[in-house]
Amino acid sequence: MTCVQNTNLNFTVKSMRRHITWTVCSCAIIIWAGTQSWAFQDDNPDPVGLNGILTAYAPDGLTEDDFAELEESIDETWKSWINETGVLVKSFYEEEKPTVAAQQEAVQKLRAKLNTIERALKDRRYRSVHDEISDLYLKLSPQVDMAEAVLSTLSITKEDALKARVAPSRNQLKNAVANFRSDMNKVKGGQPWLKWAMVGTLRDFDSANPESIEAVKTVKAKLEKRESFDESVKEFLSRDSFLTLEDALAAVQSAMKTTDAVSPAQLREEITALLDAVADFSDDPSAKSEAALRSQIAKVRSSAPDGGAALGGVFNKHYLNYNLRVVVSEGFLNRIAGDVRRESSRINDSALGARIVGNQTSDVTASVDIQPSQNNARFNIVLNGVVSTSSMAYASQATIRTVGRHTFNASKSVTFDGTSFQTEPARVSVRANNQPVGASTRYSGRLFGRMAEGIAMDEANNRRGQANSYTQRSIRDEVGPKFNTEVDSKFSDASMELQNRLYGPLREYGLYPDAMSYTSTSNAIHVRTRLSGENEIGGGQAAPGATAPGKGLMVQIHESLLTNGSNRLDLGTEGKLKMSEGDLRALIEERLSKIMDREVSLNDSEKEGDGKEITFIFDQPNPIRFVIDDGEVVLLLRAGLDREGDDIPTQIITVPLIPTVAGDKILLNRGNVGVKPVKRPKSVAEQVARANVMRQNIQKALPEKEFDASFEVEQDEKKISMNITSIDADNGWLSIVLE
Repeated sequence: MTCVQNTNLNFTVKSMRRHITWTVCSCAIIIWAGTQSWAFQDDNPDPVGLNGILTAYAPDGLTEDDFAELEESIDETWKSWINETGVLVKSFYEEEKPTVAAQQEAVQKLRAKLNTIERALKDRRYRSVHDEISDLYLKLSPQVDMAEAVLSTLSITKEDALKARVAPSRNQLKNAVANFRSDMNKVKGGQPWLKWAMVGTLRDFDSANPESIEAVKTVKAKLEKRESFDESVKEFLSRDSFLTLEDALAAVQSAMKTTDAVSPAQLREEITALLDAVADFSDDPSAKSEAALRSQIAKVRSSAPDGGAALGGVFNKHYLNYNLRVVVSEGFLNRIAGDVRRESSRINDSALGARIVGNQTSDVTASVDIQPSQNNARFNIVLNGVVSTSSMAYASQATIRTVGRHTFNASKSVTFDGTSFQTEPARVSVRANNQPVGASTRYSGRLFGRMAEGIAMDEANNRRGQANSYTQRSIRDEVGPKFNTEVDSKFSDASMELQNRLYGPLREYGLYPDAMSYTSTSNAIHVRTRLSGENEIGGGQAAPGATAPGKGLMVQIHESLLTNGSNRLDLGTEGKLKMSEGDLRALIEERLSKIMDREVSLNDSEKEGDGKEITFIFDQPNPIRFVIDDGEVVLLLRAGLDREGDDIPTQIITVPLIPTVAGDKILLNRGNVGVKPVKRPKSVAEQVARANVMRQNIQKALPEKEFDASFEVEQDEKKISMNITSIDADNGWLSIVLE
């Protein structure tokens, strides 16, 4: 089977190729030098910039053949552009660029090409070529990002390095100062403490300004002396806002310290080792290569003059990014939470000196209006209503019949930060329109009856303003409290349910995200989370422009989420070195059932073969990995088989799973199962026999499946029909669109 490549940061040319290339070049240089005069024998300049660090050939996916194939298949209007980009990529890797300036110019040309792709991916007019240019973007972007970061790290000045190193703690300090100011503004007598803490100087902290540096030192020293104050002051100085400020000041001081200087040559070695670790992981995505990659980026962070800001940023973008992304459209939320109600009730009230009785009917539409927010997900629950009334107002002088058509709008803001919902008081506006349509008096039916009724109608019309004001207050007083109570209760319950029924089991099984981000635009909520451990890799870059359909949602699952989630099964550890197929299925069913809060069954009554279970032998922890690329979700398994008297030793098994949507069905086809030994066997024939046995058992355990693409979601006694319309597996991501 073709070797599966990891495309997060696709330096797929192996580190060996780099060493071979430079060995050959070195030999050629030595031979050349031997033919020159003695005057040039000491002329051996050090490599500059990217020279000697990046590979001398374009990586897989960006070769001449790759661009020629893309140029052949893409839309006619893009062919020349693709050709031009291919020439630039070839030149970048293969042509000599002796100076940093020349290398920067080459990188900038490639960055311009990436910017063009990014704009096109966000423009639906180019939808026909999105698949091709998205693939190119995800292969080229890591190369350009890394090249820029390497050049920046090697050429940065001391002043700029200090700014880059301090930038994260500077932002931390800025937030801490804002929090401190807000807290002191709420406290009686808090204003003098703002001057005490020098918040004006700290807010505008500048690492190049001696006054700023001195302010950090002074305030930090004051806070450290809290134990010397009397009990009441000490307690006040222990408020959260003071502690947060102290932590931020400590972070700034730590970042300001001079890093352990390393020689330029050693720094180049560390960077080269990082790219080698990237290549090793791409060639062999294993727990060992993951840990080596995390270890090497940590070394670069400690060696680089900018604290690893440039290279660390690239690493975070392509190797430690979010590995679950969900885009929820406003239309989908309205399918879930939108509602139309009609309510009727009696009117029985006293107002404006009259007894009022009658009937009213309210038609109310509830909807969700998503609001832009970079700090959390924000949306408004909106009520638009029409109240139709028909009433009789009884007074001593006359009885007035009135009809009304009143409109109201109520909006209540809700925010979600990933852990809980927060609500704000509702805003209610009412527009009342009462219209008197008839009157009767004690003179009605007599000689002056019509005159008396006319006078009563004139008086009623003169009091329309008062009547409308009263109606507005009545509707506002009725809608506002009820709306607040209902929404507050609902989202309070939702917060509690989220913690108890979802996050609780996730924490129990080690599946709770270690990073999360909730933001919103004007028409969608974006959820991004990451599951990763200290020695694990996170997600990669996602293609720009990906969005959910107008009334649906899109879920993107990175291969690292599947791998890291599998690691939490603790297979290959004590007590789980040997597991039957049934025990493994039961373990997964138990966890899924608790996480999803419903019974989950993975039992397959139509499984192929004789129904005998197989027993896996795992020779090490974390034996399961996933790689997603080229339309396949590939399961990589390191396991042997337990057989009476004839165990099969550990094999590396690759199982390509190909998900597709065909009409109203989802097909999960299985590609050719690959089996190869971890250790070289004594006999080729014996290995062939073992591989056949292993392959047959894996195919029995993982039969091809067919699922319904349509299903129903029940929410608040309302059933919403959903349909999976597309599944795409490429560049490390499994993208699922639901409408």
